[in-house]
Amino acid sequence: PRHIFSKEDPNKMLEAVLAEKGGKMTTHFFDFGFGGIDSEISYMICHINPFWSDTLNDWEYSCSNVDRTFASDIIFNKISATNINRILANAADVFNTGVPTNTYGAVSAGHYFEKICLWLVPLEKKVIEVTTIINATEISLKLPKKELLNCNWIKSKVKLQPNLLYQPIISNLESGDAFGLIPSGDDNETYYLIVLQITVAENHPVKVHGLRQIIAAYSTEIQNKITRKFLIFVTPLHGKLNSIQPYHVDGKVAVHIPRDIKKFEQCTFRYEISIVRR
Repeated sequence: PRHIFSKEDPNKMLEAVLAEKGGKMTTHFFDFGFGGIDSEISYMICHINPFWSDTLNDWEYSCSNVDRTFASDIIFNKISATNINRILANAADVFNTGVPTNTYGAVSAGHYFEKICLWLVPLEKKVIEVTTIINATEISLKLPKKELLNCNWIKSKVKLQPNLLYQPIISNLESGDAFGLIPSGDDNETYYLIVLQITVAENHPVKVHGLRQIIAAYSTEIQNKITRKFLIFVTPLHGKLNSIQPYHVDGKVAVHIPRDIKKFEQCTFRYEISIVRR
């Protein structure tokens, strides 16, 4: 922080710091858990936000109320760029062969796979072949280009637009990792709602509140033009999730699923990681 928040241009300073430290940091990040919270085996990338001390005439790191926050996906994307070939080769070897949880553990494998799908080999602009869970129908969907949402996007109440794959700049979305509206035909008059939930788990319950936040992010006029809703579980190539996932309300399985949520068609998409970035 003393470098990044100096009198220089913060963006310029951020690039300089990551250029100097990013390679080593990424190596530690992927070698020692890349996101797990066990301090004995993990290397967590953090922002350390100290307070300025007039007495010391310096940043105060030792006080008990120093604010530490997890690094955003933007930081992850920047520092991983220097090691992209090694990261993808390793990821393809592990995730495409169906052993990610054995290699990394369930939590860390989930974090890693999410970063791959959102940043390293992003799903934006891809045509994906999804399979409905209830009757194994295959559907081809073309995802739009990505648009990042700031960390306060829900509170800001800005109404979102069709033809964009929205992705929160930090992972603070309850029931998905990215979402958007794509045209259901050639006239752009009606839309399909796409919600991508990235997971390596065999079971992944869905929070009703999160899905409703996504729907409410669009104007009533646009909501009325939605003809189908797809909740797509993006899994590794040999992912085991193949059953309808329960909906949760207030941490409990919903006995009565709300009508607007019941319309979601749960699907799977088996993502084979390519070493060549497109």
